[in-house]
Amino acid sequence: MPLCAAAGAAVLLLKLALPLVPLPAECGVPADVEVAPVYRPVIERLVTRSPTLCAQMRRIAADDRVVLRIVVAHGLRPGACCRASTRFVRRGVRLEANVRLPASAELPELLAHELEHVVEQIEGLDLVRLSRVRDSGVYRIEGNRFETLRAQAAGRAARQELETIAFDARR
Repeated sequence: MPLCAAAGAAVLLLKLALPLVPLPAECGVPADVEVAPVYRPVIERLVTRSPTLCAQMRRIAADDRVVLRIVVAHGLRPGACCRASTRFVRRGVRLEANVRLPASAELPELLAHELEHVVEQIEGLDLVRLSRVRDSGVYRIEGNRFETLRAQAAGRAARQELETIAFDARR
């Protein structure tokens, strides 16, 4: 199936699942966030309806050192160890965050999860050091890949926020 057809299906699915219950006007995806045009409305809709995603995007947008790219693709397999991934590249003071997400029903949860990893880097968390500290909420998956309980919680929060909106709209 061509990417455009898959993307269109994902857009339709998310439009049906998320009724119009917007957050304040300052929530949204900044123009300088790189995301394919077909997915920008999908990401925008999620961010404007989830307080978690809104707060994350505002935090990222407030730091002009961050370059955020979001890639959503049908059939994406970021790696055997994970459902989505973020690759960070530091260039001087700039932080490039390349978020890779599958086009799936898990998109809201995975987006919030990966954006929380971006926020962790903005805050300067030393994942290597923290992964060695018992009960720090940080652990090494493999090689230079880490997971945090904080990112997992952010993903669950966004999923629950968006499920609540969809449930309330059906009442």
